[in-house]
Amino acid sequence: DTLAVRIKDTTDLQIDLFNKVHGEFPGDVGCFVIYFLNHLTLQPGQSMYLGPNVPHAYLSGDCVECMANSDNVVRAGLTPKLIDTDTLVGMLEYRCGPAEDRKFTGKSSENVE
Repeated sequence: DTLAVRIKDTTDLQIDLFNKVHGEFPGDVGCFVIYFLNHLTLQPGQSMYLGPNVPHAYLSGDCVECMANSDNVVRAGLTPKLIDTDTLVGMLEYRCGPAEDRKFTGKSSENVE
């Protein structure tokens, strides 16, 4: 909470993001995940692919998330639900790469023959 007070009036994308998640989940250590994940903004018609065990967070806007039929969601933070740290650490994919490589631009069905 002390950090949140210190950076409250500073403007920067990461600080704005921190203030947003800290405002919604005060005191949650998950607020610091913004410094370890890529921040992407998708435009209309764009999509992205994330394979299994890739950490991600959806922050705002309209989204459709398609995933395999299972009940094995493991949460890392920013939630009042159970956070299973041991399972999370054991299953995550720890591979770095450019965020832009995960984006796709759709094609209009009007141009498909």
